[in-house]
Amino acid sequence: MKNLHRLVNISTFLFYLCNILILSALIIFTISYSFNQKEIISSKLIIIILLISLILKLVYWQLIKSKIIKYKKIEKTNFLILMFLILTVALPLYMIMQEPSLIVNELVAKISFILIIVFAIFGIYIERYLFIIQTKNFLNLHTKEKKI
Repeated sequence: MKNLHRLVNISTFLFYLCNILILSALIIFTISYSFNQKEIISSKLIIIILLISLILKLVYWQLIKSKIIKYKKIEKTNFLILMFLILTVALPLYMIMQEPSLIVNELVAKISFILIIVFAIFGIYIERYLFIIQTKNFLNLHTKEKKI
């Protein structure tokens, strides 16, 4: 039971750490882009932060999934993970990498980056829902195994 709580605590820590990294990096990038202060935080640093947080997320998803023997609705889980990856990682990475070659008005670019933050928040909300479901299932399966 002690290992179970440790696993849940580690995955919870990784969950919040990655989400804070993603949101803070995107917000700082958007603010610095809005005020034409791109020297504060470069786009390459944002890309590195997003990729590191993606790797950490993959680690904690594997921690949770490796301990769950039977998990129902695996298709729904995979779809939610895909939605999270698109909204929170792929879309911001694409916009940040394409930012130097954007041929749009400054106002449109600023609104686009604000929308990226909104999509990232929505993706994090999806992942939070998925994380809560997986943690509950993990705890329920473990308590059922212990009763048997």
